[in-house]
Amino acid sequence: MLNKLIANTENVITESLNTYFRLTDFLSNASSTYVPRSKADLISSYSNYIQSLPPCTTQEETVSTKDNSIRHIPNIIQLCCQCIEQLEGHKIKGIYRLSGVKSKVDYLCRQFVQGVELHETDLINNYSAIVLANAVKKYLRELPVPLLLIVDSPDSSHALQTELMHIGKEICVSSNQVSPRINDRLRQILEQRVSCHARQALCHLLQHLHLISLSEQENQMSAANLGIV
Repeated sequence: MLNKLIANTENVITESLNTYFRLTDFLSNASSTYVPRSKADLISSYSNYIQSLPPCTTQEETVSTKDNSIRHIPNIIQLCCQCIEQLEGHKIKGIYRLSGVKSKVDYLCRQFVQGVELHETDLINNYSAIVLANAVKKYLRELPVPLLLIVDSPDSSHALQTELMHIGKEICVSSNQVSPRINDRLRQILEQRVSCHARQALCHLLQHLHLISLSEQENQMSAANLGIV
């Protein structure tokens, strides 16, 4: 047990040092000689650094030479969701609620972070749908900036929080029937408060979760259950 704890500690130290030196290299190669002076500055720099890592590499779809918009979807979300669907994860009772083998989940996430080139066949042949679902959850939970960051702080966004509460109550009273007015307002809030890249990733994720929820009679994972998870 001690040897196992020592090995785990050594792995944590190694990964921390790798992260430190990669961040140092990232800052030294920046366009300016900016050095973070406070905790807030360091968090901002670390956030930019995380966005530059392989998990946030993108699948690009060029619409035209004049269109600079790029579809940014983290590979871990796109690839894992596709493989879960191919493995018929929507038929598994409790998918996204069940816990996968932690060592496999951690190893898979580490491969994405390190930029290992993975293909659908690699994931389908080596991982279960439950492990892939847990990898998606782990990635989303560890993002330095949440994918769905609408309310930045309680003080500056009190009015928005109140509005969202009213919208939630209205949807609940109407038996989850969303009116066009509410739909338009929610879309407006997303466009104003969530970055374009995050919206693309969020859209891809929600399309996948919607597919899972369509089989709730079989997997017992309704939209409400998936929302809680």
